[in-house]
Amino acid sequence: LRLCPFKSLNGLKLVLDCANGAASQVAPQVFTQLGAEVVVVNRDLTGRKINDQCGSEHARRCPQDLIETVQLHSAAYGFAFDGDGDRLVIVDENGCMYNGDDVLFILATYFYEQGELRGNAIVTTDMANTGLKEALSKLGVRTVFTKHGDKHLEAEIWSKDYLLGSEQVGNVIINDGHH
Repeated sequence: LRLCPFKSLNGLKLVLDCANGAASQVAPQVFTQLGAEVVVVNRDLTGRKINDQCGSEHARRCPQDLIETVQLHSAAYGFAFDGDGDRLVIVDENGCMYNGDDVLFILATYFYEQGELRGNAIVTTDMANTGLKEALSKLGVRTVFTKHGDKHLEAEIWSKDYLLGSEQVGNVIINDGHH
């Protein structure tokens, strides 16, 4: 099972805000298997507290809560998922927040350098930061835009067999048969 292209996260301490939802069991297992030391918060599995003052949408509105948790645990990063596990917001120990555009840039650069970015293109929505397109075009990566909404993003990725797409709110799709 190929979990991700990276060899190891040994020595990296992460806070995982699982939004009391779907990521509560999967995310800690994946990051632990990759070697990271994980601190899990918001992992109530009763189904009553999903996204309640936690998770990616809370982190987008109130990033300081996740930043403080990362700093409290001396972690390098905090990953906040949403309740159904399809959105991600990241903060670092210095208080910087990374949204779907940032994650898309990082992944696009990685897959491009590996020669795996099909059509040298990524897919995003019309809500994306225009700087994303400019930065990727300097690398030779084309940006394909769709209407806002994950259904439009998914339709474009599947219909043209693109490898990678994301929305600014943190939905990330890696169409490689593993993710």
